[in-house]
Amino acid sequence: MNNPLRAPSIRVTGDRTSDTPTPPVHLSVTRESLLSTVNLCKSYHQGKCSVPVLKGVDLDIESGKFTAIVGKSGSGKSTLLHLLGTLDSPDSGEIWFNAERLDQWSLRRKDQFRNAHVGMIFQFYHLLPELTTLENVLVPRMIQHGLISYWRHRSKYMRRAMELLALVGLEHRLHHKPNQLSGGEMQRTAIARALISDPVLLLADEPTGNLDSDSGRDVVDTLIKLKQQRQVTIVMVTHDENIAAIADRVIALVDGQVQIRR
Repeated sequence: MNNPLRAPSIRVTGDRTSDTPTPPVHLSVTRESLLSTVNLCKSYHQGKCSVPVLKGVDLDIESGKFTAIVGKSGSGKSTLLHLLGTLDSPDSGEIWFNAERLDQWSLRRKDQFRNAHVGMIFQFYHLLPELTTLENVLVPRMIQHGLISYWRHRSKYMRRAMELLALVGLEHRLHHKPNQLSGGEMQRTAIARALISDPVLLLADEPTGNLDSDSGRDVVDTLIKLKQQRQVTIVMVTHDENIAAIADRVIALVDGQVQIRR
């Protein structure tokens, strides 16, 4: 049976795409995996010194599951998340999405991949202060389709944005600007923005890190509801063991490598 969460297979050669059948699935990708890494390595350079962060990470992210990544500060959690989201490139190793090796793609193809399939939520909300809640949610659609195409379909996108804001409990805040919102409301706006392109994968980097406990719990409850109702695959970096406790799977990064906790 075909997995409804899987994106259509696309063979990539440079910046060109075609419907040509893809090569056989790489052995590192299981039938249930949406995202996988093989021997992933990443170092950062400080002057003449090289600081290894990830030292051969092998990881499978199951489709439709909530995976929490935990570890000490500096263990490479955010680095790994940025690599999974193609915001950065590994020094070596492989990253596979739906049987396609994406670490070899061009920058343009990676941008297309993120816009089409990945939603990202950060600890800092990155809302544009001059835009309303509704307009902030619509920004990815504006970027994805360009001004002319966006205006042609603007009514449809606005309806979708309002549906998502209702889903996260912000239907009464459509025309408020970020400085009129609480921290929890800004983060829920960021969640709605991450979902506007209907991604199959949601990557969250410490999304409750700047929130009080009640607001943080509201954000996590919203993400759990999304997973249950929309079958979004969630990968979340967190220091909060209470959040990790409710995840389907917990992965710890220790000394640049993965330890499966459950």
